[in-house]
Parts: sequence; structure tokens; C-alpha cells
Amino acid sequence: MRYCHFRQLGTFSRLLVGASVLGLGVAGGCKDDHAGTHGSRFEALSVIGGPGSTPGTFTIPRAIATDGRFLYVVDKSARIQKLDPDSGKCLAWWRTPISELGKPTGLTIAPAPPPVVRGNARVPGLAAGTNVLYVADTHYNRVLIYPLAPEGDDGAAGKSGSSGSGSSGSGSSGSGSSNSDSGGPGGGQGGGPAAIASLDFTGGGPAESHPPILAQFGGYGTDPGRFIYITDVAVLLAADGKTVERLYTTEYGGNDRMQCFDGEFTPMWQVGSMGASETAEKIEMDRPQVVEIDMAKRELLLTDTRNHRIGRFTLDGALVKWFGSPAITGPADGGFRYPWSIYQMGDGTALVVEFGNNRISRVDLENGAILETMGEPGRLTGQFASPWTICGIGDRLFVVDLGNNRVQSLKRPPNRAMVDASEKDGRNLGAKGRGPRAAGAQSATEESQERIMQSVGG
Repeated sequence: MRYCHFRQLGTFSRLLVGASVLGLGVAGGCKDDHAGTHGSRFEALSVIGGPGSTPGTFTIPRAIATDGRFLYVVDKSARIQKLDPDSGKCLAWWRTPISELGKPTGLTIAPAPPPVVRGNARVPGLAAGTNVLYVADTHYNRVLIYPLAPEGDDGAAGKSGSSGSGSSGSGSSGSGSSNSDSGGPGGGQGGGPAAIASLDFTGGGPAESHPPILAQFGGYGTDPGRFIYITDVAVLLAADGKTVERLYTTEYGGNDRMQCFDGEFTPMWQVGSMGASETAEKIEMDRPQVVEIDMAKRELLLTDTRNHRIGRFTLDGALVKWFGSPAITGPADGGFRYPWSIYQMGDGTALVVEFGNNRISRVDLENGAILETMGEPGRLTGQFASPWTICGIGDRLFVVDLGNNRVQSLKRPPNRAMVDASEKDGRNLGAKGRGPRAAGAQSATEESQERIMQSVGG
């Protein structure tokens, strides 16, 4: 695939180039010791954000979701912002009620669960199909559910469920109902491409909003229905495209697993434990970060981040196949390095956001082959510093560029049927040059990235 050339952004670009958010060894486009097969720099259609605490800027952004019209981004200040994807303007923002122990790492927009009465707790009923925001409140061991805020938009679900499909990808002290406590360490409670977005560093923007918490579920622990550090929520809808049939969650922290709940938050099953086994008989994970629903295959896709692989599972939790391996990391080996998020293209391929390789890889979901890559390490537009996750609106993709405190938009690649046969023949573009390293071996670069991952993971 061909990529467009870099476009200078004047003052805004120089501000980003001068930023040194995490001290990554990528400033000015310098590459790591596996730099030989990074993808090309791409041309950003728009750049949203920049380092800061004012509306429209970010303090380490970590999750993104869309309702098909607006973007919702949460950063490490526990601040959720609603953004216009065309202008980059912040339309609303709020914070989760408590964040001293850590901040959310996952957002999903999908229809609300049905009204539930359990004991003295009630989940308020919303019109069937009404989209809400599910927040994986990682360090408070729970899922928070908010209305789309605060103007109440009716955009189609983005990182969300649709007819028979699934998703994945805070309030004030406003009250909401819970069907379980949150005890333990956490305590209680479409348009076309835009021009490059400009930033307003004057501190303007909307005042903090205070949307109510509609519901929450979870709580600290290792029993079914509880979490250590929850990272993501995926929502499976019934055939009517409105009723929540199941919810899938991922978590880490020594209890690394995937759980399944029914539409009333009752745990159904769980799979996984911490480790690196590659067999279907002993399913192990090490920081599963994102779970997505592939309705074409009626399967689940899971990023097993620290094991550097993607898992395919049945909707009932049986392992189909792993793509990647803990023993093979880095572009020179043809493997993933910290695959953090996955975005389905709808043509049998998916885009994998690689935190450690500072790139996006396009993967064949049948055989796991890496078909193409885009992105390279750096601070300039079209480069990444620890990209985290991704969502899409129409023909635009929005990538959370964590280390650069921004969201970069790029043109969605063409569907596989439109790609030249030489670019989709199943070869692994990175599988050359070096053989796999032994499991457990780490380069100095990997050790540095592990430290960075731990520092932004909380």
C-alpha cells in the first residue's frame, strides 16, 4: 500500500514535536532496534488534541469510542471528553466520581441493558436500542454506564452493537443504581475528511458536565461477576438489534480472564488464567486488553497484550486459534509487540494497534498473516508514540496516539477486495531477516516499553 507524504502543520506541529510526554526514544522519528520493517508514515487527515488539561487537550489519552457522530475519549486524568471529529472541539466533558487509585482504560458505546430489579437495586429502563456509554473503570473494579452526554445525540452505534452484532469501544458524584457493591481496594462507588484541527491553548471550552450514572456492576474480587482490573466491555445484541443478550469483559492483575454476563449482569461463564500457554486445553492470558465480537464468524477477538498475540474464541469461550506468540515479537520477526486494540474492517481482515511497535498492522483473521503495516515511531504527524486504541466513522479512522497526547485521524484503507493481489497474498511482510527469539528474552527496548506500559496502565 502507498502512503501519502507528511504535511507540515506550523505552530501546532512544532508544539507536538517539542512535547516529551513519556520520554520515549522516538523523538524526531528515531527508531528502535527493530525498526527495519515499520510501515510508512501516513498523512493525518486531522489531528485532535495535544498535551494539556483544558477542554480539547489530553493528559495521556487511553480509550476512544464513537456513536457514529461524535468521539468520546478518556485520559489519565479520569476525564471523558465528547469531541467533534471534524473540528476537534470539545463539546462536553466530565470525570468519573473517584480516581485516586487509577483511571478507566476502556470505553464502549452500545444499547442500554434492559430494566433490572435485583434486591433493592434498580437499573432504570431506557427505550430499547438507546445507546449508552459503558466505562471500564479499571482500578475501581466495575463497569459504569452513562447516558451519552450531555446533549443526548442519536448517532448510530460506532464501537457498538448492531443487529446481532457486538462492540469493542463519567460522571460526577451523580447517583446511579448498582446491582452489586464495589467493595475491596476500590472502595464504594459521519462527515467527510476534515482539515487539520487547530488547538486553542487559551483554556476556553465548556464547563464540566454532570451526567448521572445509570447503572454499574462488578466489585473487587476473583469470584464470577467481580474484577481485579477490568479493561473492556463488548456487547452482543439479540436479533432485533436492540436487546442486550450478553456482555463480555476482560481483566488483568493476576486474575487475567474473560467473563461473560447475561443482559441483566448475571455472570454466565469465565475463561482464562494468568500465563502464556498456547493450548486450547489450558487457556492462559497476560493482560487481555480488548475484546471484540466478529459476527461474520460468530466469534470473539481478544488482544492478549503481554503475550503479544490475538485470540479467536467462540461466543461461548472456547479457543479457536492464537495469532502471534510470546516467543515472537517485533516487526523483524513478523510478530506483534503489545497488540493493544483491534478494529474489524468487515472484509475478513482487522487492524491491530501495536503499542510496542508504534504501528498499525492489517491482519488476515483466517490465518493471522500480517498483510500490511502503517505508521512509524516519532512525534511528527503520521508517526506514533505508543498508540493505544482505534475507532472509525465512515471512511475515517481515529487512533489514540497516547505518547503524543493526541488523536490522529487517517483515511480508512480500502476493503480487501479492492487491494492489489500483491498486497494480500497472505505473506507475512515482517517475516524475514531474523529468527524468533527464545521465549522470555527481552531487548533493552522491550524492557523500556514494559516500564512505560506499567506507568500508563494505572
